Amino acid sequence: MDILTAYQVPESTSLTQLVIGPEGKLLPPDGKLLTMVVNGTVVDPLPGAYSGDIQLVVTDYIDAPIEGMHSKPGDPPEPYRAALLLGTDGVEAKAVSAGYAGGSIEGSTISGGTMRSTGECFNNLIVTGGDYTVRDLTIENSGHSVDDGKGLGCGILAGGDSKTFFENLTIRNQGIRNDAIVTGGTAQVVVKNSTIECVGGTPEQIQAVHQKRPGKACMTYVSGGWGTTRAVNVQNDSSAVFENCTIKSDSWGVLSTDGISSPKEWRPVKTRIYAKDCDVELTGRHGYGSYAIGDCTNIFDHTRMYAPDVAYKVANELAGGEFINGSEIIGGRFGVMWQSNQGGKLVVKDSTIRSGRSTFIARSCFPNIYCENATLETGNRVILQMFDSDDPGFGKPEVEVDTEIPVKDPSHDVTKPAAHDISIWGFQQQDWCTDLQATFKDMTIVGDFYNGTTNAPKPKVPPMAPPGGKPDGKPSGKPAGMPPMEVKSYPINLVLTLDHVELEGVISASRAQHAVKKISGSNRKEIYQVYDTPCPVVNNGVIVTLKNGTVWTLIGHNYLSALHMDESSRIVTPDGCDVELIVDGKEVPCVPGDYTGDIFLRAKQLPTPAMF
Repeated sequence: MDILTAYQVPESTSLTQLVIGPEGKLLPPDGKLLTMVVNGTVVDPLPGAYSGDIQLVVTDYIDAPIEGMHSKPGDPPEPYRAALLLGTDGVEAKAVSAGYAGGSIEGSTISGGTMRSTGECFNNLIVTGGDYTVRDLTIENSGHSVDDGKGLGCGILAGGDSKTFFENLTIRNQGIRNDAIVTGGTAQVVVKNSTIECVGGTPEQIQAVHQKRPGKACMTYVSGGWGTTRAVNVQNDSSAVFENCTIKSDSWGVLSTDGISSPKEWRPVKTRIYAKDCDVELTGRHGYGSYAIGDCTNIFDHTRMYAPDVAYKVANELAGGEFINGSEIIGGRFGVMWQSNQGGKLVVKDSTIRSGRSTFIARSCFPNIYCENATLETGNRVILQMFDSDDPGFGKPEVEVDTEIPVKDPSHDVTKPAAHDISIWGFQQQDWCTDLQATFKDMTIVGDFYNGTTNAPKPKVPPMAPPGGKPDGKPSGKPAGMPPMEVKSYPINLVLTLDHVELEGVISASRAQHAVKKISGSNRKEIYQVYDTPCPVVNNGVIVTLKNGTVWTLIGHNYLSALHMDESSRIVTPDGCDVELIVDGKEVPCVPGDYTGDIFLRAKQLPTPAMF
């Protein structure tokens, strides 16, 4: 069959030879979709010669959007196509069945088979409802999507209230936003003994997508990285469990959450991603291992995770996470980064975090950190670094950093934890702690703790562009069409508790500075990266509690606002010199007790011997 001009395929057709000329086009019947499958692989009907088993498959539209997919007001509708469509009542006929070969379907169990596709925005498997078991399935998808938030074109899309169990699953995806697994609604996905690998788009694919949807091809530099695809994207109210799996992406992120629904009733956190006995790796030069936002708590149980930028990113509201049971978390630059967080808890227990630079960095926010029997290895000696947000906001080409000068807020008490009435997801919380709380227990630490915040200024977020592409002039900090987000900022103290800890390092208020004055896409590696100079406290209180036999071997100059030391704990110096403790300009003995005010600690300087 030769197609030289536009040709409307009247119905599903089988061919052995097909030539599409340079001006030729295959069109579906009105109100239908058309998919071409050549020798079992879904392909785009582009000009060229095809031979073998050629299927031109006409299908009805799949109801869209899929329930629970993340979409924004003003987004155009997108047609979904899939090799296999599983709904509440079983396998649906709207699927392109020719795209699934070599397997079997018996009731709610899918066994074996292969799904291959190179076509744009083609899903291999969509589950919209029901309870299914899928075993020994292989997916190879080298097409690309225009919106992974909708799950469009990904390997597996699970939405609605579906429950799907996968075992011995193999996914190899390549392309723009061509995620392996996307979940939404209240869908539950369990994946065991499987391998998932995603590779981002080619330069040609990036250009093609950017021409259609400017800004949709790549993650923005404000995240400190770069990339075009995530391996897993959990959205809305859904969840995903991985056990004994290898999960990889070459850029952007590996295990991600996005578009999380705000709770309709007060519910502090929910486990969105649980990885047990897994190997999670970002194989390229830029990206994160996992990301949590909203009410997400991602749990890593005896799991190894590596990323070249930030291993774990934690964003808004009460998002947190757990590293437990011998997990090993490795960040090429940083271990864990927080932004816009309002007291979400991170637990590190019986596990290890290794980082090329700082272990923990918090930008103008106040998470809750708990580490017990953990190993923290840092390349720059910094365990915890607090500083003003350097996030330019989406759509801004660059941001000027280090412009804030500390100005004393007389209403802010730097000697005790601060609390305010705040709103989280619209729920009013009374006397909510708005300081960063960090507890370290039963461990040895070599490294420093700095509070380099100034007045915790609001991030300077520019106006977002509406669907038409022009700024609407309303700097709400949210995409056009979304309600404005009320943001209140407070000075932030560091409330640090060392419980049966041996620490060698600095604990201090500081002046945090970047190496550059402006950050843009060209020097995006400078985002998050600050250098601290110990300085007296202004609004950045440092409240330290030493208890249960803690020994702090202090290094350098240390500026605190409160020190509480029980009878079993002590402060020493590396060379055995006395400790110089100055409170409000007066030297006092460094003995157990409670101290507040302008506190300065260092090794006492020995007098220079007289020369004769």
